[in-house]
Amino acid sequence: MEDFKKLFFDEASDLLIKLEESLMHLEDNPDDIELINEVFRIMHSLKGSGSMFGFDNLSKLTHDLETLYDKIRTGDIKLTSDIISFTMSTNDHISQLLKNDSDESLVLRTDEIKKHINSIITSGSTESIDEESNNTEITDNKSRNSVSNSNEATYFIRFIPNEDILSDGTNPIYLVDELADLGESIVRLNIDNIPDFEEIEYEKCKVSWTIILSTEVDKSEIDDVFLFVEDDSKIEIVKISEKNLLSNFNSKSTFEFVLNNKENTLENVLSAVKSLETMLDDRSVIDELTAVESRVVSENIVDEFESVTSVGTKTESAGIETVKVAANKLDSLINLVSELVTTQARLVNMAAETRSTEMVILSEDLQHLSRQFRDIAFDMRLIPVQTMVIKFKRLVRDLSKNLGKKVNFTTEGTETELDKNIITTISDPIMHIIRNSIDHGIELPETRLENNKPEAGNIHLKAYHSGTSIVINIKDDGNGIDKNAVLKKAIDRNLILPTDELSDKEIYNLLMLPGFTTSELVTDVSGRGVGMDVVRKTIEDLRGEVMIDSKPGQGSEITIRLPLTLSIIDGLLVTINNDSFVIPLSSVKQIYKVDKESVNNSINNILNVEGVQFPFLNLPKLFGSISNETDEIHFVTVSYKDKSIGLVINKLISEYQAVLKPIGKILKNNEIFAGATILGDGKVALVLDTNKLIDHYSNQKLM
Repeated sequence: MEDFKKLFFDEASDLLIKLEESLMHLEDNPDDIELINEVFRIMHSLKGSGSMFGFDNLSKLTHDLETLYDKIRTGDIKLTSDIISFTMSTNDHISQLLKNDSDESLVLRTDEIKKHINSIITSGSTESIDEESNNTEITDNKSRNSVSNSNEATYFIRFIPNEDILSDGTNPIYLVDELADLGESIVRLNIDNIPDFEEIEYEKCKVSWTIILSTEVDKSEIDDVFLFVEDDSKIEIVKISEKNLLSNFNSKSTFEFVLNNKENTLENVLSAVKSLETMLDDRSVIDELTAVESRVVSENIVDEFESVTSVGTKTESAGIETVKVAANKLDSLINLVSELVTTQARLVNMAAETRSTEMVILSEDLQHLSRQFRDIAFDMRLIPVQTMVIKFKRLVRDLSKNLGKKVNFTTEGTETELDKNIITTISDPIMHIIRNSIDHGIELPETRLENNKPEAGNIHLKAYHSGTSIVINIKDDGNGIDKNAVLKKAIDRNLILPTDELSDKEIYNLLMLPGFTTSELVTDVSGRGVGMDVVRKTIEDLRGEVMIDSKPGQGSEITIRLPLTLSIIDGLLVTINNDSFVIPLSSVKQIYKVDKESVNNSINNILNVEGVQFPFLNLPKLFGSISNETDEIHFVTVSYKDKSIGLVINKLISEYQAVLKPIGKILKNNEIFAGATILGDGKVALVLDTNKLIDHYSNQKLM
């Protein structure tokens, strides 16, 4: 049961995200009937599954929202921006109910929201929504049904599921249970089509159900139970009486006798109805039924059993394209892949030592397979940037309204995929950036018009691949960054001297210093100096980098560059003073052979290599003393911001798949290492973070 409950949480969370996305689109297209239907279907799904797992408050709330959106889709109520805003806030509340459906404060808030929904339904708008005007509170499902003019009646229902219904993840028993919840019922399971034991196919559904249901809901609400299976199942729903024919023991016994007969056809049931109605003519019909779940009209449900054609081939033709996998299982898989890569490195070492041709071939084959295994495992952990976009759109919508601004948020390349752990981590930094763009960047509508700009500002998020990295770019068309204000604040805080000459990029980088802000006013939105420094720290912890650019009066642009994954990297195994190090291959641009003399005789750490001058770091010297192994050393150029920097090393070993391991307590605060990896011979090699390495020694004036 716990597994099913966890699946409910996952599916409900996905539905809430989908709901918010649909509502965002609805705000731009309020007359789109498909979007309104989508919102209704989400409410219907949440209601049913929530009730199944004991989330009664969630189920009741989504039931009322479902009723509201049914009236919207039938044209009884006009969808407005206020209703959409109200639904969004209710969506937030539903997500809280998912965490604790029985919390007292949440229950009280749920009751308030239900009153508001009833007020909208009653008045047809949100204008009358307040605490004192809700005199038409709906106390139970029965009173709701009286509003919809439902009449008490008895129905004959036959449900023959498609044989492949189980492979779709649908449990037909839940549908029958949902029918039973609509009123008083008698259910008969038909097992005549079950084959002999030797011929049973456990994945096939060979049973069907015949049901007599007395209920206050109308036929369309019964139809809704089969909303998602109507296309590939045989369904017969016929009203057999305008009365409750299950109101006493004798009538129940009659129907039980008819249904238990193999000839439980509609004709035999109708014959029993005639005699029962005659008997009930002079009797009052019981009017206190089981609480009835109100359902909305479902289009195109089959009225006649003979007119239904069973499809039955959807699953066979389409197949199962996706499978949900728990995140902890993916993490375990990555850990196992990491161990496999380490083991494969040991095998390569053994092959080199034994010089066995067969062993070499085996190690090469394993290396090829482990690389494919690694790539597939990492692909499984990749999720699109799109998963973050909905919360960004919601932020832009709510914050721009609060600040009295008009802002359009557009995206590009959101199908680009990133490791799920990186996606989770960078969501908040991007929220910081977008919040700053709205608060500090985008001007008020009247100001924009005065500056010959459209009154609505624009924020554009773009994601794309760049080599082995992912780049996320956030650009706005606001007033840009005031460099003079940044410089003045930096001088006032003694971060720089008045005589310092800084480039534009160096000025903008001041914004990412801890606590730095140019805002004179502290608000709920910004001004506390805890924004861009958090962004920079978070991105750098992911082995990424963040860059700021701006043009006064035209807007600002912030670019985030991130690695595809964090666990395993392709690296360059090198030695420096007889110690092993790994340089991430994604940073390497070119490798040259140079001699010690040219390095030692260089001026200002600038080396001319093949006609190009490179600033460089002499790592053997910086890490200790220059090795005397050979006069020939290697010069590795790496990417650093928008230029190339050289790294002098002693010896180049080979390309290497490095499994990144966290560094222990002694080096946890280091400035230049991204982690460590275990080599095939069991030794540990430190993995260089080239950006931090260059920043560190540049700040020490050693470059």
